[in-house]
Amino acid sequence: MNSNNSLTDNQQTEKEDNAHPLFWLGIVLAVFGNILISIGLYLQKKVHVNNRNKKTYMQLPEWWLGLSVMGCGEIGNFLAYGMAPAVVVSPLGGINVILNFLLCKHGLKEKSSWKGIFGIFIALAGSVLIVLNAPHSTNYNQNIENVSSQKNLSPSSFNNNSTTQNTFNTTKKLAKSSKGQENFIYDCIVSWRSFIFFSIVLSISIFLANPCEAPWAISPKYFLSRAIFCCIICSFAGAVTVTSSKGISTALIMAFSGDPAMFLIEGISWLTYILFVCIGLSVFTQIRFLNKALMHFQSNVVVPTYYILFTTTIVAVGTIIFLEIHFSNLEENLTLFIVGLFLAYSGVYMISSQKLPMEPLLLENDELEQELTKMLL
Repeated sequence: MNSNNSLTDNQQTEKEDNAHPLFWLGIVLAVFGNILISIGLYLQKKVHVNNRNKKTYMQLPEWWLGLSVMGCGEIGNFLAYGMAPAVVVSPLGGINVILNFLLCKHGLKEKSSWKGIFGIFIALAGSVLIVLNAPHSTNYNQNIENVSSQKNLSPSSFNNNSTTQNTFNTTKKLAKSSKGQENFIYDCIVSWRSFIFFSIVLSISIFLANPCEAPWAISPKYFLSRAIFCCIICSFAGAVTVTSSKGISTALIMAFSGDPAMFLIEGISWLTYILFVCIGLSVFTQIRFLNKALMHFQSNVVVPTYYILFTTTIVAVGTIIFLEIHFSNLEENLTLFIVGLFLAYSGVYMISSQKLPMEPLLLENDELEQELTKMLL
């Protein structure tokens, strides 16, 4: 009996190892990716601090260097999500927050209060609880199990004639179930819940950014008085980025596996090409408002606020759009998930409410808007 249990445990361990053959490579990519992101943000912030002659920062090679370094880090994170579980990769984003805090504190001599430092660690602890206890999708788990089961079907299983037909039927059934991944992605993104979610996201973003200066929305002056407003818009744009990335990465993985269905099927392929456009627009929006925040606020306020809001938004995307609503242990995970949300938002409040001396605006409000208009054109 004990030998059977040991055999089962060994098979389970082997199955988990097969499910993530590039696990450690993904971890290394995530670590180096977050290091590069923090360095890229530091370089961009340094450009804004030293840009005293009011020159358009897009004309400065140092800013493009920072953007390129940050882009390489994001690519590393994107690849890491395909090699290691998200519950492991996402908390590693805390490396970006801590390293950016150290770089800006010693490199740019940014001031910080004990309240802000305590808020950073509280927010990081909350984000780790959120990711580790976030609900998951049964569809995703079934697909992983199906792939692992197909890998575990060795040629020796066909040696016994009495089991050949059963093994063939099992393989056929698993292959058929894994073929529905493109339909699952399509049904999730093209759905009423996705439409309502992104309609709310777009409405809040327009209310905060107020591009037409409507009297019922937030005024540009008040918008620039809180770093959290820029971070909210960046996080919402990140929701579009992650949703598009999930669809595109699924299409590419299937294509490299010999099934380019998401690029060729008439009823689905249009979505794949639309997602390429969406990811381009969302990345541009993130760069625009992230730099707007870095121009007016300290990195020690912007980076942790953005990280926590982004993490929370991505969990919302997984829950609402991709139906990641199942907890492994309902009572324990749900309780820790709620505690994580409370800690994360408490930390963000402590960070954003620091009474630090404001940095002088590098550009006047109207000049800043003219610069951003040039960026759009």
